[in-house]
Amino acid sequence: MLVCPSQAVWHHNLAVGYTLAGRCAEAVAAFESCFALDSDHVEAHIHYPTALLEAGEVERAVAAARRSLRSSRDSSQLHRTLGRALAELGQIAEAVDAFLESLRLDPENPKTLSAAFAFFFDAGEESLAAQCGSGLAQAFSDQSAAWLRCGSAHVRTGELQVAVDAYRKALEIASTLAATHSVLVYVLLMDQRETPASLLAAHRDWAARHCVPSGLANLFPNSPDPNRRLRIGILSGELVAGSGSHFLPPILRNHDRERFELFAYSANPFHVESNPYRPLFDHWQDVGSLTDDEIEGAIRHDTIDILVDVSGHLPHRRLTVFGRKPAPIQIAYPRYPGTTGVDAIDYRLTDEWTDPTGQTETHYCEKLLRLPGGYLVYQPPEATPQSGPLPALRNGYVTFGFFQTPLKLNSDVLDSLASILANVDNSRLLIHYAVNDFDRPGRHARERILQALAERNIDPARLTFRGPLPLYQHLGLVAETDIALDSFPYSGQTTTCECLWMGVPVVTLAGDRHAGRVSAAILRRAKLDDWVAESVPEYIAIAARKASSVADLSALRNSLRNQFASSPVMDGARVAREIEAAYRSVWQEWCNQSHSPH
Repeated sequence: MLVCPSQAVWHHNLAVGYTLAGRCAEAVAAFESCFALDSDHVEAHIHYPTALLEAGEVERAVAAARRSLRSSRDSSQLHRTLGRALAELGQIAEAVDAFLESLRLDPENPKTLSAAFAFFFDAGEESLAAQCGSGLAQAFSDQSAAWLRCGSAHVRTGELQVAVDAYRKALEIASTLAATHSVLVYVLLMDQRETPASLLAAHRDWAARHCVPSGLANLFPNSPDPNRRLRIGILSGELVAGSGSHFLPPILRNHDRERFELFAYSANPFHVESNPYRPLFDHWQDVGSLTDDEIEGAIRHDTIDILVDVSGHLPHRRLTVFGRKPAPIQIAYPRYPGTTGVDAIDYRLTDEWTDPTGQTETHYCEKLLRLPGGYLVYQPPEATPQSGPLPALRNGYVTFGFFQTPLKLNSDVLDSLASILANVDNSRLLIHYAVNDFDRPGRHARERILQALAERNIDPARLTFRGPLPLYQHLGLVAETDIALDSFPYSGQTTTCECLWMGVPVVTLAGDRHAGRVSAAILRRAKLDDWVAESVPEYIAIAARKASSVADLSALRNSLRNQFASSPVMDGARVAREIEAAYRSVWQEWCNQSHSPH
């Protein structure tokens, strides 16, 4: 074939220019003109699959990349392009291999790191995403987005300190990132080095940076009638199906609609018409795409009397709206297990179990409203497996379960797990959470836990890891354990309720803050006080003592679901009445203040 090098180079350069300009169809044509003049043009063969991919010709891109790799097997770009194309075709395992080879050939290439991170993160390849996240943070150390990606990836692998450091670095570069700052203060709740005082300071710092008071603050047209029907607004990103939907609906369903009119302001950006929350409100408005000004305007237009936050610093939060004080009274419902840090939120619902009088008032900027019977109510899923007989009866050994995020596996928890296994002969530990790499032997997310326990003289053969499962199967796996072990200083909530519903008792440590006392509150309200420890040595001792009597465990297994079902934790009507009484009390106080002379 006639070779015209100068013309081929010209077409190649033109094709590259088209690709950079986003004119990908023209780039493909120019590359093909280059091949017509020089079929062996090496650089064109390397860049051509990228143009095909950007032009949407994914299958052709895969074929072209594979052809080109026969002669350019050491091209990191070709492996990267192949990985991207395979990912689009849903060929995940092959895409993983392609990206790993691209990284092996050029581990510090920013384009490869960015593309690989995006793929690994979305594909649930937690350990690989964390590795790329660290590389991005080094390659783009002056960019907050790189540190944010690094932090997000290490949250998934459970490496708390790396995540905290990354989020702090992101905020040093871009201090106005309210969402990133919220993730940071939330993650700090799991840090065993933090104190209630330091957590309050961190949350107040969030509010000081991101909350801007409204010019309309304290200007409310609400009628100061203490006995009229109250307009209750709930602004939250939690009004969707998920773990939170097992707690709020039983309260909403039991509200007295003649005395309370319910308004939903759903801040979740994903709108689902079949949302199970919708029928529980008198009025519904999706506000996820609205600005703070627009949400404030909607709340003021509805003349809401009491505005309730159910998100705190959890995803899709809109605490900056609460900072504007669009309603006369603002209350936090403790779906988020700590202070919001926002002074404009007047009160926080809680109870004596999670916030003992005289012990935790200084942990909050909000004033505490303690409900006599407890603030939390649980509604189990509609379809759940039966708990079945105690697994130890057929296994011949006790199986402990740890069902918390690996972020909560701090050194003190690891020490306790190891001591319990050492004190209970032949026992096993199941570590189960929605981390895909728990199902992948050799991946860092599970290997670091294996290593940490091996360093504490625990044989890896006694450990089992399981990653994400559909809810029904997850509950069935929970039932394959005899005793669940809680985390500290941040205890469980959903997992604790799921365990009790499945007949699995939970050993917990009552901590010195709300986040560390939620499980203890659930257990005590369910008359399981003897499963609550006041110290780490007692936590270890309770687990070992309870494991020593299989007969007692079996008897409890057979009765626990009914015991839990009849407890105040599952009495939505009672909790709703107590919340309504709290609403009415603070409303009457506001009415009295509005009538008082200034």
